Amino acid sequence: MTALATQRYMARHGVTEEQYARVVVRARANAMNNPNAHLKGRITVDDVMASKRVAWPYKLFDICPRSAGAAAVVIADEATAREVCARPAFVTGIGAIANTVFQGDRCVPTADCDFAEHAEIGIAARECFEHAGITDPASQVQVLELYDPFSSFQFPELETMGFCARGTAARLSDEGVFDMDGRNAVGPSGGTLCTNPIGVTGLVRVADAALQVMGRAGAMQVRGVHNALATAAGGSTQFFTCTLLSDEPRRGTPT
Repeated sequence: MTALATQRYMARHGVTEEQYARVVVRARANAMNNPNAHLKGRITVDDVMASKRVAWPYKLFDICPRSAGAAAVVIADEATAREVCARPAFVTGIGAIANTVFQGDRCVPTADCDFAEHAEIGIAARECFEHAGITDPASQVQVLELYDPFSSFQFPELETMGFCARGTAARLSDEGVFDMDGRNAVGPSGGTLCTNPIGVTGLVRVADAALQVMGRAGAMQVRGVHNALATAAGGSTQFFTCTLLSDEPRRGTPT
């Protein structure tokens, strides 16, 4: 199902398999700093391209593993959080949406509703950003822990959530915009592509985003993090959630 959506996206925007391979290379390199990562290492685009074909355009390295693991977050009121933590992470925005299980029953594709563009996550992101008063995510959100079980998830989701214009994410990725030291650090932990404890993977994204805001991400730490976005996806790519973690409470438009 996601390979079909990827084919549509590639045809529309001219994205290549090599550009997806670079996403994998970045994820595996970032995961070298993550003691909990399942898959990690210095690999090349050629290594990804040479891995076993699964469903075009996916090769084995384009696909997340099945991992074992657990995660937890502790939630408290502001006063308690400030008492026990020097720099707490505040949940400042949440958005969620669901669609039908059958891809063929979803809306007639338009610019704002297309399975190739992951249109649903755009709705969840707008709700999330409204809560927190985020008006320009590209300049206001420093870290993204995306739920990216496939190398092809990042580009349409970054575009749909407003981090770059439609059809530009692959080029920006090639230019290093989404590297650890880039404008928006995507997957400092290595993301779902490297570690996928099924059933808790979405919470892992929240935990890793919170650690970035708290300045406690260790070797994965990105400098100057004030806002970090965590996303999750589920079902037949029909459920999407967005959670924004911030270093201070932020309030936007009530919804």
